[in-house]
Amino acid sequence: IVSNVDLLSGSFYLNGHEMTVDHNFWVYENGAFFMDNPADILNVASNTSDWFWFLPGSEVLLSGGIVNLGGWINPHSGCSFTATVDNTIRLIKPATNSGAGLANFEPSASYGNIVIDSDGTTKVLDASSSQPFIINGNLTISAGDALETQNKTLMLHGDFIDHPGSELFVYQRNKTGKDTNAYITHPTNIPSEKSSKGGYFEVDNPLIINLSLIHI
Repeated sequence: IVSNVDLLSGSFYLNGHEMTVDHNFWVYENGAFFMDNPADILNVASNTSDWFWFLPGSEVLLSGGIVNLGGWINPHSGCSFTATVDNTIRLIKPATNSGAGLANFEPSASYGNIVIDSDGTTKVLDASSSQPFIINGNLTISAGDALETQNKTLMLHGDFIDHPGSELFVYQRNKTGKDTNAYITHPTNIPSEKSSKGGYFEVDNPLIINLSLIHI
């Protein structure tokens, strides 16, 4: 699908197939999207300005398979979104620009496994998000990649898996001046100006740091 998908109503299952949506995939009120097969693959939101977005009244359950995401994923307030530990969301390098990552405005939303596999680019937690980010599975940052929390709270119930040159910034490295805007600019493209630190990184399991840097 070279443009967008709008799931207005009804239930949609990938049913063991692979689907590519080059740009936006929006699930609207009365719409439901399910990935419950280990063979399910969704390639979605190839650019920084693209969204995998769940609007109020929608239902999204990712209990299997893999999501390859170049842009943003956004559970909006009033949606029902759960990704279990049998699902993995890979944050990959966008086709244009860089950055993007996870947003969250729904307090009940939770993720399974998150893998940062972005070819040396930084992924972020959206600075305008109003709710913490809960990962029930593992958080993996691949070699040379980075995740920046932008002063948001990240709660990890699984394992932290690092690789050579991976980095985790438990704060916002630079002020964007646009904290109400979810289209976050990549840190290398904005003036270097240290902001106040906020939020926290909570880990249930022993935090074993092998070959990465954690900046607090």
